[in-house]
Amino acid sequence: MTGAFAALEGTPGMVGYGIAKAAVHQLTQSLQAPGSGLPDGTTVTTILPTTLDTPGNRAGMPQADTTGWTPLDVVADQVMGWVKTPQGRMGGLVRVETVDSTKGAQGTHFTSV
Repeated sequence: MTGAFAALEGTPGMVGYGIAKAAVHQLTQSLQAPGSGLPDGTTVTTILPTTLDTPGNRAGMPQADTTGWTPLDVVADQVMGWVKTPQGRMGGLVRVETVDSTKGAQGTHFTSV
């Protein structure tokens, strides 16, 4: 699932967005809790990016510095790695932080929140 790092705190100016993303965070935490009804061993993961590098974001913020934006292929590759290698999975809320998008996967960090 996709949450948002910004929704871990207040989101003045975009309250509806913050509420929606916080609901995704709550859903993740509830589904991975014992007694959720999911089979044992199920991993529920929600990524919390800051800004994903999408055509819509580029169109909406044409003057922005995009070096801190996370390329979609980096996220897709990481998620596929989790799927293919269960012992390397990260569950729960996972922050996606890109410090330099020009470095591809080496410029992006995935950490549990």
